[in-house]
Amino acid sequence: MSIPASAFVTPAPVWACRVTVRDSAGVAYSGLGLARATRAHLGLRALLRQAESERGGEAEGEVIAEASEAPLDEIVTLAASLTDGQDVLLGPLGLDEPARAANLAGLTGGFDREELADVSPFDARTEDRSCPASLRDVLFPETPDRVGAAEDHTYAVLDAARVFGLADRIAASGLDHACLFQGEAARVHADSAPYVVRLMPGNGFVRALFSAFPDDDLHAGLWPSQPGIFVRTPLSLKGLRAQMRRFTMVRDSATGRRIYFRFYEPTTFRTLIANSEPGVLSQFARGCRLFVAPGPRNGATILRRRREGPASSGSSTPASL
Repeated sequence: MSIPASAFVTPAPVWACRVTVRDSAGVAYSGLGLARATRAHLGLRALLRQAESERGGEAEGEVIAEASEAPLDEIVTLAASLTDGQDVLLGPLGLDEPARAANLAGLTGGFDREELADVSPFDARTEDRSCPASLRDVLFPETPDRVGAAEDHTYAVLDAARVFGLADRIAASGLDHACLFQGEAARVHADSAPYVVRLMPGNGFVRALFSAFPDDDLHAGLWPSQPGIFVRTPLSLKGLRAQMRRFTMVRDSATGRRIYFRFYEPTTFRTLIANSEPGVLSQFARGCRLFVAPGPRNGATILRRRREGPASSGSSTPASL
């Protein structure tokens, strides 16, 4: 009996890629995607063609790694959705440009403030791996809002200075993330810098963010440490990083010097950002739909964008915060 040659063909590897596509209207989106091909550059080329076909524009990207070796949970989830006969798969996209996101999504209204008295963070017995019930529909709704080809994502903006080893935990989390500092500042201050982290329900680090139980250094709950704030937005990781980076430094009105501004520290966010003038808040929150800041005694402050009525244009100077 002869054995067909096809029986000895090794399946082509699947490549994980980052893709940015600008549609026919000039709107830029970015996200992750997978492509099955014998070579990385062939897979990227096929994925870019698919993105251009879907959005009617131009695409560019880069290969991260083979999907089996990529360290991101989102890629693992995408790979599980890739069928045997499917060679390319584009994941959820986000908008790269905060101003365009605000206009496209109608995110131009003011904010309503809500105070939660008790979030009820997880303890060691909790099996849920998303977030407490009081925040589930706020941060991880079953049906996320959509804006064109983009859908809402949930992020944390975390202060590595708040918890020893937090930067290492972020790096090992399997979540897509980026430092708000860049260049030499990102390298020198890596252990105390702010990070934007895209959250995925079911991830162990996400569970730790909403947990209050003590454990070893690797798995201790982070909610009591209040390491940062949470954001829901149609912006991509690239887009939210660009928006938040505008406020990492402000000008001291007394001395004229530029100083670091830790807006991602929950107390600072609740007292300064949430209480700032509508125009200033609109500048800060461009492209964002909702914020959650942990508060005292397991409480939390929610700023939720109103769907009606534009916010005041106000001052464009972040230092007025």
